[in-house]
Amino acid sequence: MKRKPRLLVFNSGSGSGFQELVENSRTGVLNADIVGLVSNKKEYKCINRAIDLGIFLLYQWVALKQKIIKLW
Repeated sequence: MKRKPRLLVFNSGSGSGFQELVENSRTGVLNADIVGLVSNKKEYKCINRAIDLGIFLLYQWVALKQKIIKLW
């Protein structure tokens, strides 16, 4: 049996498209597993959607002028 692709989604904004991808993955419409979300701003609503959907979340903040990189 062939394993389903595992997708990591990069998102910003409200996350409505992200939520649709997750729901389609869970119902079989999308033949893939959504394994996580990466976002670059903590204010984006997509982060709350990921938490509500139980999806792994990675928040990234990069300040190039100060050469500071925080990743967790």
